[in-house]
Amino acid sequence: MKNPNPTSCDFPLIRVAYLNLFMDILGKDDRDNPAFLQRFNLPPNLAGKPDAYLPLRHVWSVVQWRARNIDVEEFTVRLGYRLRVVHFGKELCSALQRAPSLGSALEQFTKLANRELSNSYYRLVRNGDEVRICSSVADLPVTDVDRIDEWLRILSLMTVIRHFTGDGWMPQAIMLRSRHEPGATIRNAFPRTDIYSGRAETAVNISASLLSLATTRNYRRHVTAGITRGGIVAGAAPDADIWSFPAALQEIVQTYLDNGYPDINSMANVIGCSVRTLQRRLQQFDLSYTDIVQRARFSVATDLLRDPETRVIDAAIAVGYDDPSHFTRAFKRMAGISPNQYRKLNYVS
Repeated sequence: MKNPNPTSCDFPLIRVAYLNLFMDILGKDDRDNPAFLQRFNLPPNLAGKPDAYLPLRHVWSVVQWRARNIDVEEFTVRLGYRLRVVHFGKELCSALQRAPSLGSALEQFTKLANRELSNSYYRLVRNGDEVRICSSVADLPVTDVDRIDEWLRILSLMTVIRHFTGDGWMPQAIMLRSRHEPGATIRNAFPRTDIYSGRAETAVNISASLLSLATTRNYRRHVTAGITRGGIVAGAAPDADIWSFPAALQEIVQTYLDNGYPDINSMANVIGCSVRTLQRRLQQFDLSYTDIVQRARFSVATDLLRDPETRVIDAAIAVGYDDPSHFTRAFKRMAGISPNQYRKLNYVS
């Protein structure tokens, strides 16, 4: 199925933190092996960058390669045991930890989940004493990797709920779009859950009584969740613009900047399209590929310069400039001030 919105991103992204978690689960760490990462079109310098983004298809290629000697369901169960709220990005993790109730946390999750996995969109529907949390995807899962992707969305949701209920909680029911019937490993991991395959969309059913739970992690008082009885949950819809094509491309360019200037041919290959398609998609926003690279360089440079220990030459090299004077001129065009002036005004003490 083609992307219904021609100006949105159709190459899903995932935070580097998940690749790190997958590597830990699979038991062999290749994060410091540049040759291995480049084999899967991933940049070699990912250490200390959990919040950077990677194309999901390349991350799943790594998982598929490393998981070839482990059953998909076994990997899924291990992922469920390991995934915690602290693995989420700072914005989502902070929102969940501040949430006074599970209902409030789920509202935040539906708004922010696509910061973790860009094709993750959730909605909550309450029907009497039951709440169904749905996650829609464009295509029906058909491969082992797609099954893991579906379970990652389910397990991320369960991680939020278990932050309030405790680790032993099980959903009432799980609906899978995959037509693959879960085997004994999954059934044994969810002994009190009804699991259905081949459904219209991925979903998890929970009791509405859970919505008023305060977190077990900090023992706050129980409060009433702000969820409408009947119909779709109250609250703002996810920000559809966060993963527009230019925004997603900029995130990928930022991740690959350590390799030097990310030329358009290599970026088209990374996101899985032709150069002409990439250029045409950007033209819909009146942007060029050079515009995206400049924005990516500026974003990374400003983050680096807020650290008083970062020298201008180090920032220049980090964003792909061989000559610091070229970096200074480019930065001044974007910011109106020099890198040194920006650092003095904005560094984090």
